[in-house]
Amino acid sequence: MSPFPGRRRILARGAGCPYLAVLLCYNDDDMLAPVIAHLAANRHDVVVWNHGSEDRTGEIALAHLGRGVVEYQAIDRAEVPFKALYETCSRYLAAEYAGRYEWLSWPDQDEILEGPDLARPYHEHVAEALAAGIDWVEFDNFVFWFTDEDDAAEPDPVKRIRRYNLYVCPPRIRAWRFSRTNVRRLGNSNPIEGTKSPVNWPLRHYPMRSAAQARRRAEHDRNQPGFQFSDKNWHYERFRDDASSVLVPAAKLHRFDGRTLSRDVTFEFYKRPDRLGG
Repeated sequence: MSPFPGRRRILARGAGCPYLAVLLCYNDDDMLAPVIAHLAANRHDVVVWNHGSEDRTGEIALAHLGRGVVEYQAIDRAEVPFKALYETCSRYLAAEYAGRYEWLSWPDQDEILEGPDLARPYHEHVAEALAAGIDWVEFDNFVFWFTDEDDAAEPDPVKRIRRYNLYVCPPRIRAWRFSRTNVRRLGNSNPIEGTKSPVNWPLRHYPMRSAAQARRRAEHDRNQPGFQFSDKNWHYERFRDDASSVLVPAAKLHRFDGRTLSRDVTFEFYKRPDRLGG
């Protein structure tokens, strides 16, 4: 039996970082380099699992081997289906990296994790949380969305997209003391044992980064078996049925100043059609 779940695994020497991050990637190649850079700058070694991407995800991840990325695996979507991905990865990380790292950050591939004070780097907040006996953190979801004011000549979506709004939804579990790693459920939905941070931290989420990327995400990337279930991810069906629903006027959103995130909700990205009157 293979000691790792992927068909291909490549390892690289880390930078001696105290923290580990994992990215489960599927067709978000434009976000991969900025997210890796953010994690590496915040003292994380990064594990990248490429879950059958059809874009440049593999190429970009391999280009960062030894420059943030310490492990790359190509995961077959048929052998490890989406519903089993989080459980498979959490078991692997606990077995492979136990005792080597103090903290695990597990953002989605289109998320940037922050601490409560955006004027200070994420890793400083992690160090303080560990020293204070904090075991896990929930994050509030600040959604950044493309608008017609974006500079299309800027390839980095984190630099290009400046408009956002807080999405009022259940907080996202994205980081915890590595020794507390348990078997994760789909979407990192289950709690971690131990002491939760008394305050939620913010994350910057970049799901829709251009009109073309939004169409691809709704019609293909998020239109896969197992992705929409129960009451989860219904909004992609709406985006498929009404292409105009992904177009958000810039004036309805806050403009990010790089230092603060407003909690004043001025727009809802994911209204149900019945709440829209049809």
